[in-house]
This record gives sequence, structure tokens and C-alpha cells, in this order.
Amino acid sequence: MSCTSIGLIQAIDPKRPYEELTIKMDWYEQLAIQRRTEVPVSLNECFRPVRTPQSSGVQYRCTVAGYTSGLPFDRIRWPKSGTVQDGSVTWTAEPMSVASLRWPITLNEWVVPAGLTRGADATGDWITYQILIGGGVAGQTYDIIHRIQCPDGKFEQVARMLVTDE
Repeated sequence: MSCTSIGLIQAIDPKRPYEELTIKMDWYEQLAIQRRTEVPVSLNECFRPVRTPQSSGVQYRCTVAGYTSGLPFDRIRWPKSGTVQDGSVTWTAEPMSVASLRWPITLNEWVVPAGLTRGADATGDWITYQILIGGGVAGQTYDIIHRIQCPDGKFEQVARMLVTDE
């Protein structure tokens, strides 16, 4: 598998020139290893849970190899700590790490157009990045670009934002 360039554009709520706005880019769909049903799993394989409002902030590592059940993710009670049985596989909850990503991210950069001010940027779980944006001219639309690079290529997402007086 290799990284390929994708052109995701998300429209974000308009802001006023004097306001600051945090823009968040989420790479979960492109990068997270997700659990599959009725497949063999090897020792130490990891996955990230489906994102829900109840997400626990952990990943799961296979500590007893076997085959996953046919149950969908939401039909299994996934603990925030300890283990869970999934068919003949035993998963152990652990803190999020790069082990549950398809590829390691080797570069992350924001491209902020002239006219906007760039504040602090951050990441919390290796797939969600955010940046603080201010300024802009009323009536102008700006494309804020976030790029990440994997060993085999790049991904790019665009946040399209209108600056307004309203």
C-alpha cells in the first residue's frame, strides 16, 4: 500500500476578520487501521476503534492471535483498559500510538495564504491536526492547506473559509 495524493476540500464556517478560528484536519479515514470482521489476526497487530462520541482514546493490540468474529464493531463492548474477546482473538487496550496507522507520517505542514495570520498548531493522536487562524479580508475566500507526507507520497486536505462582515 502506498500514500497517494487526495484532494479533500472541507467548507468551514465563515469568520469575521477580527476573530480567530481553530481549523482541524482529521486523517482517520486515510490513515487509521480499522478492525475487520471474520479475518485472521496475527500477534501484535493493532487497530483504532471506529470514531464515535464515546470513543475511548485507545487502540487495541492483538495479544492472542486468531480470527475475529462476524460481529460489527458496535456490537462488542470495547473497554478503555484491559482485554476483550473478539471471536478467537484477544485484544488488549493501550494508549494510541503510530502502531495503529497504515503509514508513519514523516512530515506535516500547513500552507496559510497571505492575508491570514497563523497561530499555534498541534496534534494529539498522530492523525488529527489543528491550527489557529486569524485575520483576512471581508468578502474573500481562503484555502488553508494541510499536507502530510508518508514514506511513499503525500496527502493533502483543504479547508475553504469565507471571511465575512456579517
